[in-house]
Amino acid sequence: MPMNANNIDLSVSILLYNEEDNVRSVIKELYDVLKNTGLKYEIIAVNNGSYDNTGKILNKLKRKYKNIKIVSIKKNLGYSYGINQGLKKSNGRIIGFMDGDSQVKSNVIPLLYKELENKKDIQLIKVKRVRRMDGFNRLFQSRIYNKLFAVLFGIDSIDINGSLN
Repeated sequence: MPMNANNIDLSVSILLYNEEDNVRSVIKELYDVLKNTGLKYEIIAVNNGSYDNTGKILNKLKRKYKNIKIVSIKKNLGYSYGINQGLKKSNGRIIGFMDGDSQVKSNVIPLLYKELENKKDIQLIKVKRVRRMDGFNRLFQSRIYNKLFAVLFGIDSIDINGSLN
């Protein structure tokens, strides 16, 4: 876990890849939710090799909202690489990440934080997407994967391949 030199309670890293249509609303929603929690927080916006206007929009948002850091990756080297780059820049005592595609709503972040704070034996919380924005093939593949995962590892989940947030 990163050093907490700034006494930051929570770091949330958002992975963004060609999200020019979502980035404004995702950042604003998360900022609005976190500013009312009383927590010391930071938002790390990871531009994961976008070739649209995501980077330009992030630069404008950084001037508008405090507590935002931008991590710019020139070439997309994959999902995990982008997540790791954001987590490396996190200074919070509790860290998490989410995708910039609006499938996980920001209002769950304070609830997850409280769970981690109140139950000292919990080290990881994983969310599930309530409403998936996938096509039929992806949903079908996910159902098979979830069942296979349950059989092989004994973990029953309806969204095992969803992001760790």
